[in-house]
Amino acid sequence: MGRLQGGRLIHGHTALLDPDVLGLDVEAFTSVSLDRHESGVGEAFEQGIQEIDEILDCMAVTGEADYILRIVAPDLDAFARFITDRLIKLPGVKMVRSNIGLHRIKRSHALPLGHLAAPKAGKPKVRLV
Repeated sequence: MGRLQGGRLIHGHTALLDPDVLGLDVEAFTSVSLDRHESGVGEAFEQGIQEIDEILDCMAVTGEADYILRIVAPDLDAFARFITDRLIKLPGVKMVRSNIGLHRIKRSHALPLGHLAAPKAGKPKVRLV
């Protein structure tokens, strides 16, 4: 385990808590578009979300939106307040669209490693010994 951590393969350890048991009944996937793409606007938004606990994941994406967020909240009222009181007030936010999850079909934290068994041309990025 120590060799894997020293080799930058493991980035830490965490306990996976059950959001349902904790009363976090709403999980939303929210697209955010920024109003400007000038220097500093994206960085200000990205910095602004760092301390917001309700945002579990944020990905910069291509397509219609600039970012997709995974957000949890206790209920729809709390989620609506989060959007209006916090998210749309972040720097540069122009438009927010959300999809509310109905029920989870699959969630995994295991990464697929099959590509490491038969790497294409060249050396593999990771040597598992």
